[in-house]
Amino acid sequence: MPSATRDIPAIERALTDASVEHDGRRYVRASVACGLIGVSRSMTRHWVHLGWVRPLRFRVPRSKRAPQGIVHAWALEDAIAAARRHRPLREIRWTQSEDETIENHTGWLSYAAIARRLGRTPDAVRRRAIKLGVTHRGVMGLLTTTEAGRLCGASKPTVARWCDRGLLRHRTEPSGVRAKLIHPRDLLACVRKCPRVWKRMTPARIARLEHLAADRHDALGPPKRRAA
Repeated sequence: MPSATRDIPAIERALTDASVEHDGRRYVRASVACGLIGVSRSMTRHWVHLGWVRPLRFRVPRSKRAPQGIVHAWALEDAIAAARRHRPLREIRWTQSEDETIENHTGWLSYAAIARRLGRTPDAVRRRAIKLGVTHRGVMGLLTTTEAGRLCGASKPTVARWCDRGLLRHRTEPSGVRAKLIHPRDLLACVRKCPRVWKRMTPARIARLEHLAADRHDALGPPKRRAA
């Protein structure tokens, strides 16, 4: 969406003037396009991830501007489309609709997937989710293997083995950390079936686990079992 404070037609003309023709299409050097649009090269990596631009490499004679004999370029139409869609950070405002999307999808989709829907970076979505008070674990009411171990008095590797063997139902965190997340109700059911662990649990731990199990909705699907 073009910004009211940027002269998009002027940027388009500058990109066109800086482009060169090759095999019937016009291309503009990536570094030149970044300067004209007003973005850093690191930002354009996100554009590539979103599919806004398709970086191409061309072999050219070695020079000071191309010491390796390689030039990175974008198709002119991609550069113009990216310039129209780009919103400078100082002009970006989170809308209520975007906040609702983050609140409704956090815990079910990864930050990268939410970012693709909103046209923002995954890191920006993560920071906004934290500011809104929603996180993957908090929204789902789940525990990590470390937290589960502290509740039942077992070690983290022991809880992880329960998950790997299919004894403890769990899900994998979608944020990219790939942590095992456990519902308190499933943890309670699992430790009740383990006499050695259950006998070691203090009444306070049992009461705490039962309270968490009763206070959380069932957010998990079928148990994940290790492939044979």
